[in-house]
Amino acid sequence: MKALIAEDERVPRTLLAHQISRWGYEVVETDNGDAAWLLLNANDPPRIAVLDWVMPGLDGVAICQKLHENPDRPFTYTLLLTAKTGESDLVYALSQGAHDFLSKPARFGELRARLTVARRLVEANDRLREYASRMEELATTDSLTGAANRRSLFDFAERELARNARYQTPCTALLLDVDAFKAINDRHGHAAGDSVLKRVVEVCRQSLRNTDIVARLGGDEFVILLPQTIPEAAFALAERLRMTIETTDYGPDWKDLRATVSIGISGCNGDHDIHSLLRNADRALYQAKQAGRNRVYHAPTQSGP
Repeated sequence: MKALIAEDERVPRTLLAHQISRWGYEVVETDNGDAAWLLLNANDPPRIAVLDWVMPGLDGVAICQKLHENPDRPFTYTLLLTAKTGESDLVYALSQGAHDFLSKPARFGELRARLTVARRLVEANDRLREYASRMEELATTDSLTGAANRRSLFDFAERELARNARYQTPCTALLLDVDAFKAINDRHGHAAGDSVLKRVVEVCRQSLRNTDIVARLGGDEFVILLPQTIPEAAFALAERLRMTIETTDYGPDWKDLRATVSIGISGCNGDHDIHSLLRNADRALYQAKQAGRNRVYHAPTQSGP
């Protein structure tokens, strides 16, 4: 684990760096607070910061305060080194975001024990963040295909359609349905059906921008929401998706498996909502199905609710 030592006096800093390195930490040093702050905001920053309270540039407490004000950044454990010994100093430092407080000159045995605690807390915080990220992913992602789920789709749509209404820019929705999906499951088995659904999402993701979203609406239906996209451009995209899915090879396990999709398109300009978009896209999808499947149809662009 990387540890920062910010101390303006060279001899104490060198002794600290030497000792902390012996304990297995990767040490970076600086003699002023401004440089320390830059190091703490670099790529792969130190996760433990041993900071002198009084030093040129930002002092140790100011650094603790700035770190504390930005909870979204990687957690950094801060240990203040100071000659101050008063209770009020300790209370002030901790209230400003410092995690620990050690009087100068540092006693190495005590310092090592405090760094061990710091390391455990940093590692525990990383595990907690990873767990929270995983829980968020599970809450917003379809477990089979990796596409966004309904909740994530509607949250995304609410934000994007509000933005499109504010700036009067177009937005288009594609509603995809796998043709004769029940027949695929009946003939080839549910594993083949799952493979088709996963492939649909893979094809969509390969063609979408970072600003777009593909979501599984349910069963074999998927929605693609395309902010700032006119229906004509969406139609061209839908045709590429349809043709790619139609020609997909599912490998030796299902040599004769072929799947197609029908796609309905609905666009809007300005004030609109996702439910209206989906209703219109569903009407266009129905037309595509009635016309023989494996087709793309689009509904007239809506200008309001």
